[in-house]
Amino acid sequence: MQPEFVILISGYDETFAQNVHSKSSYTYKDLICNGKFKPMYYEEGGHTVLQLDRIDEVEVLATQNVALPK
Repeated sequence: MQPEFVILISGYDETFAQNVHSKSSYTYKDLICNGKFKPMYYEEGGHTVLQLDRIDEVEVLATQNVALPK
């Protein structure tokens, strides 16, 4: 048996005046240790530009050796 993370997101869509729901599940193979999402938006001419094609881009950060307390 593998551990699994289940993510449930609920929101309200004002355009169609209805509730929206999304569910995803992730196993340990899906996790990226010491990583973060790359920026997917920037400011231009007083507006925010959102690049949805970059929504899943991740960068792995340099690791630091940290001594854990005993």
